[in-house]
Amino acid sequence: MRILITAVLALTPSLLSQQIIPKRFQTVEGESLTSFPFGRSTSVRWQQFYAPAYFGTAPVRIKEIHFRPEGGKSFGKKGIELEIRCSTGPARPEGMSAVFAKNRGKDELIVFKKRVLQLPAISVTTRPAPFAYHFVFDKPFTLDPKKGGLLVEFVVTSQQPGRHELDVGVLCKSPRLGFGAVSCKGSNGKVLRADVATQALLYGKPMVMRLQDALPSAGLVFVLGTKESGNWGGFGLPLPLDRAGAKGCALLTDPVLFLGGVANSQGRGLLTLNLPADSRLLGFWLRFQGLALDSKANPLGLVTSAGAKGQVCGPEGLVRLLAVQLSATTGLLEPGLAPVTLLK
Repeated sequence: MRILITAVLALTPSLLSQQIIPKRFQTVEGESLTSFPFGRSTSVRWQQFYAPAYFGTAPVRIKEIHFRPEGGKSFGKKGIELEIRCSTGPARPEGMSAVFAKNRGKDELIVFKKRVLQLPAISVTTRPAPFAYHFVFDKPFTLDPKKGGLLVEFVVTSQQPGRHELDVGVLCKSPRLGFGAVSCKGSNGKVLRADVATQALLYGKPMVMRLQDALPSAGLVFVLGTKESGNWGGFGLPLPLDRAGAKGCALLTDPVLFLGGVANSQGRGLLTLNLPADSRLLGFWLRFQGLALDSKANPLGLVTSAGAKGQVCGPEGLVRLLAVQLSATTGLLEPGLAPVTLLK
């Protein structure tokens, strides 16, 4: 009996603890806003996708969804007719389609029955504003993150004219750091410098790597790797190059990809790499190190930089799909976009 009870408890989904998505906007205002879906005078069909990574690995029960208004603004009361549905969506943001029907899971559930309700009058001076749009479900929805993300569909059948704007957080800033140390001067007396020039590393978007203080018109090599310590091909990282004839130089990352370039007349070089459009890169650290040809620097004829790395910070695992006609079968697909959301 004890074993049976333990098994039943293990299979029972837990209530979702209070969670704000995206988390980085928990205490700061988003840099944008949206009038969808509550600030229009038309019907609206809105699907909002939240990736499985926001929910852990165990099944969770979701009972409420909340949004907050754009901070520092005032809005009057407004009547709307609304229905909310939940289902298990795609496993990854890239799986979202512009066709509404393709995104809905077989477990679709009407969690908030269609009704006419009043949006509250709002007058706030703080930024961010407190959550003021509250929707408590008639039926909780159970999500198993192992099967896919959360798809919430808002069907606004009608609404009175009037502004109501939700706070939206989109942008991110990638942590960018150096790693390793070299005392590997070129014949110009300078140490080659490397850095990630792109402030926000986004999967599916370009990443710009920069090298400085090489000789004018010198050949450059950008060495991309995945780690900065441990074993590589039987050698430990970092790998000193003193025995190869480059005293003070070192290989600081495991070479996965070599990309070439040429320094300009100021000894600078830029390389743009298009990152794959794969949400699994979110949170991944991209590392690189620079090499520059310099025949007079040492017997090996090259110098190395310290390492540089940046973390992929976005887009968030969010997708918004919108249409202003309920009969529409397709809508505007917007990856990485959602109003700041509180789920319980």
